[in-house]
Amino acid sequence: MGFCGECGSYLAPDLQGTFCPECGEPVPGAAPSAAPPAAPSTRHVTFASSPGVDAARSSREEAEKRAESARMHADASQQEAANAIAQYEAQQRAQVEAQAARDSEVRSAAAETERRAIDAQREEAARRREDAERQAQDARDRAEAMRLSAQTAISDYEAQQRAAVERENARRQQELESQRQQHLQVAQAARERREEAERQAQEKLARAERLRTEAQAAQEELKKQEAKRAAKERQREEARRLREETARREENRRRAEEEASTKNCPTCSKECKSTAKFCMGCGFNFAKSDEDEVARNMEAARQRQMQAREREQQQRNHASLMANQAAAAYQPSW
Repeated sequence: MGFCGECGSYLAPDLQGTFCPECGEPVPGAAPSAAPPAAPSTRHVTFASSPGVDAARSSREEAEKRAESARMHADASQQEAANAIAQYEAQQRAQVEAQAARDSEVRSAAAETERRAIDAQREEAARRREDAERQAQDARDRAEAMRLSAQTAISDYEAQQRAAVERENARRQQELESQRQQHLQVAQAARERREEAERQAQEKLARAERLRTEAQAAQEELKKQEAKRAAKERQREEARRLREETARREENRRRAEEEASTKNCPTCSKECKSTAKFCMGCGFNFAKSDEDEVARNMEAARQRQMQAREREQQQRNHASLMANQAAAAYQPSW
């Protein structure tokens, strides 16, 4: 609908009614309310106008005039705004075109400057390439000269090395020959020393064999003498034992003859019958005492035999040790 002519409020297009909702003034251009259906012409009635109706009509007409004036003012303002916008757009287009022209000129100048710089760089690169090619050619020439010089130097050095190697080989050959002669002399001397050592070893071996034979003979003789001495010792021991046994038996016989009727207990010294087997005082076993005496005598004889065997073994070990020492004293040095 536009704006209210009295208060300037915005009136939506879908607003229903003919008065402003803010100030209550009539809205210009609003659709008039539907008139009641007209009565038939035959029954047309005309009412006289009243002062209130005239005032309302005058007020409405005044409001319509103000609304029309406001609409015209709004249209003029809208036209001015459209003109200002068009002028602003024209100014902006002019500025954009001027800026585009300036940018184009700047780009053209920059492109020209860049082209000139590229041309200068190309010319500088061509000059440098020519200088590099000239320097490379000079370097190739110098390298070729150095290669030829190095090849000549290498040839001379190889010749010198071959000569030095030949001299070194000749010197080493002489040294090897001298060392071979020395080794032959040393080997000959070693062979002579070995032969002398073998001869001495054979002599020492023969001497050691002779000493071993003598030691074995001495050991056998010592064994025989020891056996004879042991036999004599056993005979003496047996004779002494027999004498002691005979004397003891004789003493027992004599004592038995003296004490034929009674005998004293060796434990409590009580006098008992000669035929009694046990003591009446302490219960001593006379038969067991005799058996113990016999057992003690047998144990003493066994101990004497063991001592004799030990002495014989010691003498045999001593003779074997002397024989081994004699054999080791003449052992060959190789």
